[in-house]
Amino acid sequence: MDRSSGIDAISRLIAPCSLAEFSERYWQRDVLVLHRENQSYYDEIITINDIDDLISSLSIPTSHIDVGKDAVGAAKDSYSRGSYIRPSDVLRLHRQGQTIILRALHLWNLPVRRLCDSAEAFFHNTSQANLYMTPQDTRSSYPHWDAHDIFVLQVAGSKRWVLYESPLQRPLYTYEFDAERHEVGPEIGEFTLHAGDIAYVPRGVIHNPIATGYSVHIALGVLVKTWADVFAAMYEDITKGNPNIRASLPIKFGNHEYDMEKCMSEFSGLAAAFTDPSTMHSAVNKISARVEANRWVDTKGMFIDFATPQTITRDSIVELPAFASAALSIKEDKCYVTLNGVDLVVPSVLASALDFIKKVRRFSVHEIPDMSLADKISLVTRLVEEGCLRLYRDDHSPSN
Repeated sequence: MDRSSGIDAISRLIAPCSLAEFSERYWQRDVLVLHRENQSYYDEIITINDIDDLISSLSIPTSHIDVGKDAVGAAKDSYSRGSYIRPSDVLRLHRQGQTIILRALHLWNLPVRRLCDSAEAFFHNTSQANLYMTPQDTRSSYPHWDAHDIFVLQVAGSKRWVLYESPLQRPLYTYEFDAERHEVGPEIGEFTLHAGDIAYVPRGVIHNPIATGYSVHIALGVLVKTWADVFAAMYEDITKGNPNIRASLPIKFGNHEYDMEKCMSEFSGLAAAFTDPSTMHSAVNKISARVEANRWVDTKGMFIDFATPQTITRDSIVELPAFASAALSIKEDKCYVTLNGVDLVVPSVLASALDFIKKVRRFSVHEIPDMSLADKISLVTRLVEEGCLRLYRDDHSPSN
């Protein structure tokens, strides 16, 4: 993955806080609130006009929109016809004080998609974006924590966020807040966001947002991988490869006849496998590969390349899409490479050329090092046909 491709976008997102300060002081540790006094700060990502066009013009499935107030959702059939929403009914409920939540906004808006790509490239974790439209003096939910980190981009209006102490720290992504089971501690602070502002709220921080004016915000979520995921992946590998760990417990285990000393001796031997660095390294690589496999693959322009094929020449300019994954490793005489979500296994003699492609990302064919011109053209032709690279066009810029 080319982490640098996400740095500029994330730097701008949290400016004037630096990436170094954010990583060391706030990430997974503390709430960050930034006031900008620039109401149009997010206009290049989304505006009220964009949202109006989106909801009014597209056939949005009911699975992607929730409408509700005070943690009580409106019945789907009150604002839908079949499997799709009726914008007029959504608007009617909205006028009655109900919040509109557009799930997975990144599937419907390209600049938001690019924002998620940036977050995934920088944090090396899956990201998502939801949109909240809340009428003045209302709220969509009760105090709760999320099991993922969120960046709150205040697009329009204002919203007050009240924070509470949480007995549960760092909930896993499989956890879900339940008001009847999870305690909400005493109030520990609050902040108000206005258009152009941003807040970072770590997972597990209990918050209660209330619109002080008509409010529109994007919740950019980062679904982090944890050490629990590493141990789970190690468990998969260890149990698959070690029949002793799959052995049954002794008869009458747990009662007074059970030999606990022998149990501890056997357990210690089995548990030692979890301290093996190679097993841990393999588990981390497996998790990383899963993150890569879930990333969005940029095919913009590639349908054109297929429909109107062009012969690759020495002067052809090709590129790896800006936010595309790029990874390379060598084992014995093979080179394992991932480019824009495509996995290839090629001879190791191509490693130098592929490393150049991974790092430079946009280039003329003749610039590839350590190959004959015929081999350069052959390699690039294959990579274009595989969907790893595309022919460069001015309209491929991330803003489009």
